[in-house]
Amino acid sequence: MRALEYSMIFAFSKAVGEGNPAGVVWDAEGLTDEDMQKIAKMNGLSETAFVFLQNRAVNPYTIRFFTPTKSIPMCGHASVASAYFYWKHMGMPDQLKYVQSTDSGNLMIRIAPDQGQSFTPKIHIEMDKPRLDAVMSELKVEICDALSIDPSDIHDSWPIVKNEKGYLFIPIKNLDAFSKIKANRDKILAFDEVNDLHGWFVFTDETDHSENNYHCRFFAPTYGVDEDPVTGTANAYFGMYHQAYIGDGGDCILKNEQGSEIGMGGVVEVDYRVDDNRVSEIWVGGYATEYFEGKLRY
Repeated sequence: MRALEYSMIFAFSKAVGEGNPAGVVWDAEGLTDEDMQKIAKMNGLSETAFVFLQNRAVNPYTIRFFTPTKSIPMCGHASVASAYFYWKHMGMPDQLKYVQSTDSGNLMIRIAPDQGQSFTPKIHIEMDKPRLDAVMSELKVEICDALSIDPSDIHDSWPIVKNEKGYLFIPIKNLDAFSKIKANRDKILAFDEVNDLHGWFVFTDETDHSENNYHCRFFAPTYGVDEDPVTGTANAYFGMYHQAYIGDGGDCILKNEQGSEIGMGGVVEVDYRVDDNRVSEIWVGGYATEYFEGKLRY
Protein backbone atom coordinates (compact mmCIF):
# COMPACT_ATOMS: atom_id res chain seq x y z
CA MET A 1 0.00 0.00 0.00
CA ARG A 2 1.25 3.46 -0.95
CA ALA A 3 0.62 6.79 0.82
CA LEU A 4 -0.27 9.47 -1.74
CA GLU A 5 -0.29 13.18 -0.95
CA TYR A 6 -3.88 14.32 -1.31
CA SER A 7 -5.86 17.52 -0.90
CA MET A 8 -9.48 18.56 -1.32
CA ILE A 9 -9.81 22.12 -2.58
CA PHE A 10 -12.89 24.23 -3.31
CA ALA A 11 -12.37 26.10 -6.58
CA PHE A 12 -14.12 29.34 -7.53
CA SER A 13 -14.77 30.26 -3.91
CA LYS A 14 -13.11 31.95 -0.93
CA ALA A 15 -15.03 29.69 1.48
CA VAL A 16 -15.03 25.98 2.24
CA GLY A 17 -18.34 24.41 1.27
CA GLU A 18 -18.93 26.74 -1.68
CA GLY A 19 -17.74 26.65 -5.27
CA ASN A 20 -16.70 23.28 -6.68
CA PRO A 21 -14.60 20.76 -4.72
CA ALA A 22 -11.87 18.82 -6.51
CA GLY A 23 -9.52 16.15 -5.25
CA VAL A 24 -5.82 16.63 -6.04
CA VAL A 25 -3.47 13.65 -5.89
CA TRP A 26 0.06 15.03 -5.97
CA ASP A 27 3.03 13.12 -7.43
CA ALA A 28 0.91 10.33 -8.94
CA GLU A 29 3.76 8.49 -10.69
CA GLY A 30 3.16 4.77 -10.94
CA LEU A 31 -0.63 4.94 -10.91
CA THR A 32 -2.33 3.24 -13.84
CA ASP A 33 -5.52 4.46 -15.50
CA GLU A 34 -7.35 1.72 -13.60
CA ASP A 35 -5.86 2.94 -10.30
CA MET A 36 -6.84 6.54 -11.00
CA GLN A 37 -10.37 5.57 -11.99
CA LYS A 38 -10.81 3.58 -8.75
CA ILE A 39 -9.50 6.46 -6.64
CA ALA A 40 -11.77 8.98 -8.41
CA LYS A 41 -14.76 6.72 -7.86
CA MET A 42 -13.93 6.29 -4.16
CA ASN A 43 -13.46 10.05 -3.75
CA GLY A 44 -16.96 10.62 -5.13
CA LEU A 45 -16.18 14.18 -6.28
CA SER A 46 -17.14 15.41 -9.73
CA GLU A 47 -13.43 15.38 -10.68
CA THR A 48 -10.14 14.27 -9.19
CA ALA A 49 -6.86 15.58 -10.63
CA PHE A 50 -3.74 13.42 -10.73
CA VAL A 51 -0.51 15.41 -10.94
CA PHE A 52 2.66 13.89 -12.43
CA LEU A 53 6.01 15.55 -11.82
CA GLN A 54 8.36 13.46 -13.97
CA ASN A 55 8.72 16.04 -16.81
CA ARG A 56 9.44 19.08 -14.65
CA ALA A 57 12.35 20.12 -16.89
CA VAL A 58 9.73 20.96 -19.54
CA ASN A 59 6.67 22.03 -17.49
CA PRO A 60 6.08 21.98 -13.72
CA TYR A 61 3.64 19.10 -14.05
CA THR A 62 1.38 17.00 -16.24
CA ILE A 63 -2.20 16.55 -15.05
CA ARG A 64 -4.89 13.92 -15.73
CA PHE A 65 -8.57 14.29 -14.82
CA PHE A 66 -11.04 11.59 -13.81
CA THR A 67 -14.74 11.76 -12.99
CA PRO A 68 -16.22 8.88 -10.96
CA THR A 69 -16.90 7.03 -14.24
CA LYS A 70 -14.28 8.04 -16.83
CA SER A 71 -11.24 10.11 -17.73
CA ILE A 72 -11.80 13.51 -19.36
CA PRO A 73 -9.30 15.63 -21.32
CA MET A 74 -9.73 18.87 -19.37
CA CYS A 75 -11.31 20.18 -16.18
CA GLY A 76 -11.28 23.87 -15.27
CA HIS A 77 -12.03 23.70 -11.54
CA ALA A 78 -9.62 20.81 -10.93
CA SER A 79 -6.94 22.77 -12.80
CA VAL A 80 -7.56 25.75 -10.52
CA ALA A 81 -7.39 23.44 -7.47
CA SER A 82 -4.12 21.87 -8.63
CA ALA A 83 -2.58 25.29 -9.32
CA TYR A 84 -3.61 26.43 -5.86
CA PHE A 85 -1.94 23.36 -4.31
CA TYR A 86 1.22 24.07 -6.31
CA TRP A 87 1.24 27.71 -5.21
CA LYS A 88 0.56 27.00 -1.53
CA HIS A 89 2.63 23.89 -0.87
CA MET A 90 5.60 24.20 -3.21
CA GLY A 91 6.89 27.57 -2.01
CA MET A 92 5.96 29.45 -5.16
CA PRO A 93 6.09 33.27 -5.40
CA ASP A 94 2.92 35.28 -5.04
CA GLN A 95 2.91 36.10 -8.74
CA LEU A 96 3.53 33.22 -11.09
CA LYS A 97 3.01 32.16 -14.70
CA TYR A 98 3.69 28.66 -16.02
CA VAL A 99 2.40 25.89 -18.28
CA GLN A 100 0.47 22.77 -17.30
CA SER A 101 0.37 19.78 -19.66
CA THR A 102 -3.05 18.14 -20.15
CA ASP A 103 -4.75 15.80 -22.62
CA SER A 104 -6.11 18.98 -24.23
CA GLY A 105 -2.58 20.32 -24.76
CA ASN A 106 -0.21 22.66 -22.94
CA LEU A 107 -2.19 25.41 -21.24
CA MET A 108 -0.91 28.51 -19.48
CA ILE A 109 -1.67 29.24 -15.82
CA ARG A 110 -1.28 32.60 -14.13
CA ILE A 111 -1.45 33.23 -10.39
CA ALA A 112 -1.58 36.71 -8.93
CA PRO A 113 -2.50 38.19 -5.54
CA ASP A 114 -5.90 39.81 -5.30
CA GLN A 115 -5.48 43.52 -4.59
CA GLY A 116 -2.05 42.91 -3.11
CA GLN A 117 -3.26 40.23 -0.67
CA SER A 118 -1.08 37.20 -1.40
CA PHE A 119 -3.17 34.96 0.88
CA THR A 120 -6.11 35.17 -1.53
CA PRO A 121 -4.62 34.63 -5.00
CA LYS A 122 -6.66 34.58 -8.15
CA ILE A 123 -5.83 31.69 -10.43
CA HIS A 124 -6.58 31.80 -14.17
CA ILE A 125 -6.22 28.93 -16.61
CA GLU A 126 -5.86 29.32 -20.36
CA MET A 127 -8.39 27.03 -22.01
CA ASP A 128 -8.74 25.37 -25.39
CA LYS A 129 -11.18 26.91 -27.88
CA PRO A 130 -13.55 24.27 -29.32
CA ARG A 131 -15.58 25.54 -32.25
CA LEU A 132 -19.33 25.87 -32.17
CA ASP A 133 -20.66 22.92 -34.13
CA ALA A 134 -24.41 23.01 -34.76
CA VAL A 135 -27.51 25.03 -33.94
CA MET A 136 -30.03 22.69 -32.28
CA SER A 137 -32.95 25.03 -31.63
CA GLU A 138 -35.19 22.77 -33.72
CA LEU A 139 -34.93 20.22 -30.88
CA LYS A 140 -36.19 22.74 -28.33
CA VAL A 141 -39.27 20.71 -27.36
CA GLU A 142 -37.22 17.61 -26.47
CA ILE A 143 -34.63 19.67 -24.62
CA CYS A 144 -37.27 21.50 -22.59
CA ASP A 145 -39.00 18.22 -21.78
CA ALA A 146 -35.74 16.88 -20.31
CA LEU A 147 -35.44 20.05 -18.18
CA SER A 148 -39.14 20.06 -17.17
CA ILE A 149 -39.70 23.55 -18.56
CA ASP A 150 -41.90 24.98 -21.30
CA PRO A 151 -40.47 25.87 -24.73
CA SER A 152 -41.64 29.45 -24.08
CA ASP A 153 -39.01 29.61 -21.30
CA ILE A 154 -36.20 29.54 -23.87
CA HIS A 155 -34.69 32.96 -24.67
CA ASP A 156 -36.09 34.28 -27.94
CA SER A 157 -32.95 36.07 -29.16
CA TRP A 158 -30.25 33.42 -28.77
CA PRO A 159 -30.03 29.90 -30.26
CA ILE A 160 -29.48 26.53 -28.63
CA VAL A 161 -26.02 25.46 -29.85
CA LYS A 162 -23.75 22.43 -29.54
CA ASN A 163 -19.95 22.73 -29.65
CA GLU A 164 -17.51 20.19 -31.08
CA LYS A 165 -16.79 18.77 -27.61
CA GLY A 166 -20.44 17.87 -27.06
CA TYR A 167 -21.42 20.77 -24.79
CA LEU A 168 -24.94 22.10 -25.32
CA PHE A 169 -25.64 25.79 -24.57
CA ILE A 170 -29.25 26.57 -23.67
CA PRO A 171 -30.39 30.20 -23.11
CA ILE A 172 -33.25 30.72 -20.62
CA LYS A 173 -35.37 33.89 -20.46
CA ASN A 174 -35.07 34.77 -16.78
CA LEU A 175 -34.61 33.50 -13.22
CA ASP A 176 -38.31 32.72 -12.88
CA ALA A 177 -38.07 30.29 -15.80
CA PHE A 178 -34.75 29.06 -14.40
CA SER A 179 -36.40 28.16 -11.08
CA LYS A 180 -38.69 25.68 -12.86
CA ILE A 181 -35.81 23.50 -14.08
CA LYS A 182 -35.90 19.92 -12.84
CA ALA A 183 -33.42 17.94 -14.88
CA ASN A 184 -34.55 14.44 -15.83
CA ARG A 185 -31.40 12.34 -15.78
CA ASP A 186 -32.73 9.52 -17.96
CA LYS A 187 -34.07 11.87 -20.62
CA ILE A 188 -30.78 13.81 -20.74
CA LEU A 189 -28.79 10.57 -21.07
CA ALA A 190 -31.04 9.37 -23.89
CA PHE A 191 -30.78 12.72 -25.70
CA ASP A 192 -26.98 12.75 -25.21
CA GLU A 193 -26.59 9.31 -26.74
CA VAL A 194 -28.54 10.20 -29.87
CA ASN A 195 -26.88 13.62 -30.33
CA ASP A 196 -23.32 12.87 -29.14
CA LEU A 197 -23.50 15.24 -26.17
CA HIS A 198 -21.66 15.26 -22.84
CA GLY A 199 -23.01 18.26 -20.91
CA TRP A 200 -25.82 20.84 -20.83
CA PHE A 201 -24.90 24.44 -19.94
CA VAL A 202 -28.09 26.33 -19.09
CA PHE A 203 -27.84 30.10 -18.58
CA THR A 204 -29.77 33.34 -18.22
CA ASP A 205 -28.62 36.96 -18.21
CA GLU A 206 -30.75 37.67 -15.14
CA THR A 207 -28.65 37.13 -11.99
CA ASP A 208 -28.97 36.82 -8.23
CA HIS A 209 -26.15 39.34 -7.74
CA SER A 210 -26.00 42.50 -9.81
CA GLU A 211 -22.20 42.41 -10.18
CA ASN A 212 -22.43 39.15 -12.16
CA ASN A 213 -23.32 38.77 -15.83
CA TYR A 214 -24.95 35.32 -16.09
CA HIS A 215 -26.61 32.73 -13.86
CA CYS A 216 -25.78 29.16 -14.90
CA ARG A 217 -26.25 25.45 -14.25
CA PHE A 218 -24.44 22.48 -15.78
CA PHE A 219 -25.77 18.93 -16.11
CA ALA A 220 -23.43 16.11 -17.19
CA PRO A 221 -24.84 12.68 -16.27
CA THR A 222 -22.91 11.15 -19.18
CA TYR A 223 -19.76 12.00 -17.20
CA GLY A 224 -21.29 10.62 -13.99
CA VAL A 225 -22.09 14.13 -12.71
CA ASP A 226 -25.83 14.83 -12.50
CA GLU A 227 -25.17 18.51 -11.73
CA ASP A 228 -21.79 20.17 -11.37
CA PRO A 229 -21.68 22.98 -8.79
CA VAL A 230 -19.38 25.47 -10.57
CA THR A 231 -17.91 24.44 -13.93
CA GLY A 232 -14.74 26.05 -15.24
CA THR A 233 -14.59 24.26 -18.58
CA ALA A 234 -18.24 24.83 -19.52
CA ASN A 235 -18.06 28.51 -18.53
CA ALA A 236 -14.90 28.92 -20.62
CA TYR A 237 -16.54 27.29 -23.64
CA PHE A 238 -19.52 29.58 -23.08
CA GLY A 239 -17.09 32.38 -23.98
CA MET A 240 -17.07 31.04 -27.56
CA TYR A 241 -20.88 31.13 -27.61
CA HIS A 242 -20.94 34.61 -26.07
CA GLN A 243 -18.55 36.01 -28.67
CA ALA A 244 -20.55 34.49 -31.52
CA TYR A 245 -24.09 35.40 -30.45
CA ILE A 246 -24.13 37.99 -27.65
CA GLY A 247 -20.93 40.03 -27.38
CA ASP A 248 -20.08 43.28 -29.18
CA GLY A 249 -17.26 41.72 -31.20
CA GLY A 250 -14.42 42.78 -28.91
CA ASP A 251 -12.55 41.47 -25.87
CA CYS A 252 -14.79 40.62 -22.92
CA ILE A 253 -14.61 39.69 -19.24
CA LEU A 254 -17.62 37.88 -17.75
CA LYS A 255 -18.49 36.98 -14.17
CA ASN A 256 -20.83 33.99 -14.06
CA GLU A 257 -22.57 32.71 -10.94
CA GLN A 258 -23.40 29.03 -10.56
CA GLY A 259 -24.28 26.40 -7.99
CA SER A 260 -26.75 28.20 -5.71
CA GLU A 261 -29.52 25.73 -6.58
CA ILE A 262 -27.53 22.94 -4.94
CA GLY A 263 -26.09 25.02 -2.09
CA MET A 264 -22.58 25.40 -3.59
CA GLY A 265 -22.61 28.88 -5.07
CA GLY A 266 -19.46 30.24 -6.67
CA VAL A 267 -18.31 32.73 -9.31
CA VAL A 268 -16.27 31.99 -12.43
CA GLU A 269 -14.43 34.72 -14.32
CA VAL A 270 -14.28 34.21 -18.10
CA ASP A 271 -11.83 36.43 -19.99
CA TYR A 272 -11.74 36.07 -23.77
CA ARG A 273 -9.72 38.01 -26.32
CA VAL A 274 -10.75 38.58 -29.94
CA ASP A 275 -8.50 38.96 -32.97
CA ASP A 276 -9.90 39.37 -36.51
CA ASN A 277 -13.40 38.59 -35.19
CA ARG A 278 -12.27 35.24 -33.78
CA VAL A 279 -11.56 34.23 -30.18
CA SER A 280 -7.78 34.08 -29.85
CA GLU A 281 -7.57 33.35 -26.10
CA ILE A 282 -9.91 32.20 -23.35
CA TRP A 283 -8.99 32.31 -19.68
CA VAL A 284 -11.14 31.03 -16.84
CA GLY A 285 -10.47 31.51 -13.16
CA GLY A 286 -11.27 32.65 -9.68
CA TYR A 287 -10.36 31.89 -6.09
CA ALA A 288 -9.65 28.60 -4.33
CA THR A 289 -9.78 27.41 -0.72
CA GLU A 290 -8.20 24.26 0.72
CA TYR A 291 -10.44 22.09 2.89
CA PHE A 292 -7.88 19.52 4.01
CA GLU A 293 -4.54 17.96 3.12
CA GLY A 294 -3.44 14.49 4.09
CA LYS A 295 -2.45 11.05 2.88
CA LEU A 296 -4.52 8.82 0.65
CA ARG A 297 -3.56 5.18 1.14
CA TYR A 298 -3.91 3.05 -1.94
